[in-house]
Amino acid sequence: MKHIKILGIVLFSLFLILTFMDFYKGFSDGYHGSSAGWRDVTDVEFDGGKISYVNGIDVVELDNNNTICDSIYNSYLGNKVPARINELTTQIYVDNFTYYICWIVEIIVALLGLYGIICLIKMYISICKGNVLTSKNASRLRKFIYFFMTFKLFKEIHRYVFLTSIENQLEFKGMKLAEDLTMFDWTDMFIMIFLTEIFVLAVKLKEEQDLTI
Repeated sequence: MKHIKILGIVLFSLFLILTFMDFYKGFSDGYHGSSAGWRDVTDVEFDGGKISYVNGIDVVELDNNNTICDSIYNSYLGNKVPARINELTTQIYVDNFTYYICWIVEIIVALLGLYGIICLIKMYISICKGNVLTSKNASRLRKFIYFFMTFKLFKEIHRYVFLTSIENQLEFKGMKLAEDLTMFDWTDMFIMIFLTEIFVLAVKLKEEQDLTI
């Protein structure tokens, strides 16, 4: 039994580390502008909004025989070599309302996600003390999962808004966007929700059993 408890703590520790890394990556990507988001570095005020840099835009060239950037100089070979474009960094216009609403919502959602991680840490401490199937742990795990899902959902909406702006504003002559449909793998998220609800159900069954005894 002791070995099972130790194994559970080790696995939960790995889950905690991976979750924190995923949360940090999602927040960092949004802040630095990867995955088709804006990079708030040299934004310029323009016509009631901002001209914002956007990087990490995946594109694909449509004509393989007539590439947009067909060559680049190779100093070692002493001549030009073939080159293709598969990612862009450019500028788009973002109105002030969208710009600041996105920032405000992102801060709120990030705080909720951080609170969710704190709940997960508290649950980890509780498990280390031997308290596993408790109502507090069920509540903590639910808060973490649903706040974390809210954070990821906002990142998806944020990405969709900017991809829409990119498509409406930029003329991709000889190219097209090659972005994936979603930013995250939602299958893993739904599996986590399913397992969370199983854990909550197990806690309720244990409490009912304790009352019966």
